[in-house]
Amino acid sequence: MKKYIIEFRKENKKLIEENKTRYQKEWQKIEKDFFIVLPKILQIDWPQDKTIRAMISINPICPRFLNDWSFSIFYNYKKSSHAMEVIMHECCHFLYFEKWKLLYPKVNNKKFESPYLEWHLSEILAPIILGDIRIQKMLKRKADFYTEHKRIKIGDKTAPKYFNDLYNKTAKSKNFDEFLKESYQRIKKNNELFKI
Repeated sequence: MKKYIIEFRKENKKLIEENKTRYQKEWQKIEKDFFIVLPKILQIDWPQDKTIRAMISINPICPRFLNDWSFSIFYNYKKSSHAMEVIMHECCHFLYFEKWKLLYPKVNNKKFESPYLEWHLSEILAPIILGDIRIQKMLKRKADFYTEHKRIKIGDKTAPKYFNDLYNKTAKSKNFDEFLKESYQRIKKNNELFKI
């Protein structure tokens, strides 16, 4: 496997570098605004002692690492908007979990990873947050939900629609804490649906 990865990176070095440059140029256009708007939505400031690091990768899954605030981004998105969504999505997780730790300081950080409910909720809420009109002005594309979450029905709605409706209802009161607490109660109430 290691040999394959080394060979693949060598053969695709030019494309990887070109796309890295393309992503950086696109991100620089919106980065400042994004880092101002997201804390307004989540109602929490960015920690002063953290730096987010993105690593270009041949892995299309784009994992994030909360321990060092880093994530991988796939090297070959055809549309820059898709790359921007991934960057925003992963950055959203870092600040989202800072908010989470304020509201639920006793929750073990391992629950921020699959297969825990807290992880599922974060993966549903990140695209909802990116759907906020303030972020849509920068992103200009609908954020993607995980396919398995779109298959889950809560009542007569998909899980993304269910939580998006809750966001729209509580967003009017401009209280993200209330939204997050209510979302957590509701996902716990429906926890059997998330054993996927």
